[in-house]
Amino acid sequence: MTRAEPRAIASAEALRHEFDASFARAPVAPDGTHEDVLLLGIRGEPYALRLGEVARVTLRRPVVRLPSPLPSLLGLATVDGQLVAVHDLGAVCGLGPGRPDWAWMLLSQGSEPIAFAVERLDGRVRVASETLGRARQAPPATGSPAVLWHDGTPRVLLSLVDLIKIMNLSGVPGGSPKER
Repeated sequence: MTRAEPRAIASAEALRHEFDASFARAPVAPDGTHEDVLLLGIRGEPYALRLGEVARVTLRRPVVRLPSPLPSLLGLATVDGQLVAVHDLGAVCGLGPGRPDWAWMLLSQGSEPIAFAVERLDGRVRVASETLGRARQAPPATGSPAVLWHDGTPRVLLSLVDLIKIMNLSGVPGGSPKER
């Protein structure tokens, strides 16, 4: 057992408890005024992404490494009997080659999901949709990353949908060949 596994198990239990507890709270009307956001850490830095872009969050699975010129491709794993390409989310974001100490896999939505490896999950929060809308307005005009502020901490707001589009345009394995 590696050092990361006990922490990952404790985090999994905490996230499972939070997930279960969320069903005990009164449901929020689906009026589009709020969205759930997953808070995570990549290379020690705080990031966020819309939970609606994630089909599943799971603990690290065994990965069969493949020879590849792509620094982001860690290999292949099976999730619920389906073979998925596993990419290091930090490497996909341009933060350098994949790291061996990742603990979580985020599966994208879609008929051919891609798994993204991340080192840390910090939790799930519900934020006002307009907050996310303002955060998303920054990149096109300025080239600056979209930033979500939560509890006084700025977090770069990632979009798995946009990252997958970029991966498909550059021919990265794991995306849908129909979209290339």
